[in-house]
Amino acid sequence: MQNKEEKNAYQRKWNLENKEKKAKYGKTYRNKNREEKLEHRKDYYEENKEENREYYMNNKERIIENAGKRYIRNRENILSFENKEKGREKRIEIKEKVFNHYGHRCQWLNENCNIIDSDMLQVDHTNGGGNEHRRETGLVGPRLYSWLIKNNFPEGFRLLCVNHNWKHKANMEKTEWENRKIKKEINND
Repeated sequence: MQNKEEKNAYQRKWNLENKEKKAKYGKTYRNKNREEKLEHRKDYYEENKEENREYYMNNKERIIENAGKRYIRNRENILSFENKEKGREKRIEIKEKVFNHYGHRCQWLNENCNIIDSDMLQVDHTNGGGNEHRRETGLVGPRLYSWLIKNNFPEGFRLLCVNHNWKHKANMEKTEWENRKIKKEINND
């Protein structure tokens, strides 16, 4: 039986010699158990919310300092082109998933609009209230797309081309302005 130091030395040597094998195994394991791990993490944070908040408040300076050190250590990787490219690809993938669900074309009802270019389409709140929803949730762009996916593509959203989205907004504002004007006239009488 090896003593503890010999065992640790052997493991360090094995880890150095088998980096690729270890990384491949770790990636396979993480992918296989991803959902279970995420669920466990979610449950853990929910159960320990107060303790985590208290710990953060008591150790805020140290946590922020360590985060800064971690950023400096990993700065090249964080800012690397490859990392940015992966993020860009992921955002496009999420956007396409949402657009495919909502028909991937402008859904303006009064005219036949044939716009299908992803760069020219926007998610629209069918009954208005987009600004209010954005203020409440802080959801814009990729975060909105992720929210739509997580919430199983709720009703009340559609795709419009940029022109029709602005036209819809103008019509909503015009209607709102006319309603205010009518209410004002009624109150003055």
